Amino acid sequence: MNEILGVEPGEVFSYETEKYRYMVSKQGYLLYDKPGFGWAEVMSIDRLTEIVNHPDRIIRKPRLTDGQIDLLKAAQKLIGARWMAKDLWQDRTYVYTEKPEKDGNTYNNKLGMVARLPDDSPLASLVSWDDPEPLNIEQTLRDAQ
Repeated sequence: MNEILGVEPGEVFSYETEKYRYMVSKQGYLLYDKPGFGWAEVMSIDRLTEIVNHPDRIIRKPRLTDGQIDLLKAAQKLIGARWMAKDLWQDRTYVYTEKPEKDGNTYNNKLGMVARLPDDSPLASLVSWDDPEPLNIEQTLRDAQ
């Protein structure tokens, strides 16, 4: 099952249309975190079929290196960075104090833009123009723990 979904056994993930957390057990069962009860096997064939047929909707926790974690923490502390996004135009990565919005082929938030990251920054790989939202730095650090 984990090969079909593209996740590791025991890796917790969410699904874009759901509020639950999921994981594939080492035995290959799809489990969900049932509030108040702990992990339980997904028994709904419809839910199982939906997830198997749409693995692109799986939201995985970011896997950050120690260096990326240190850089994100430094950006937060030193310049107040709270968001990070990559423009389609020139493929440049920026950090922001306020959440930017897509505007054409760039992110528009000139008042909240703090810095442009170097093209070879280890953080640049964390974001893509195709991301549905800019990266929330605080949430990303929380999820990486």
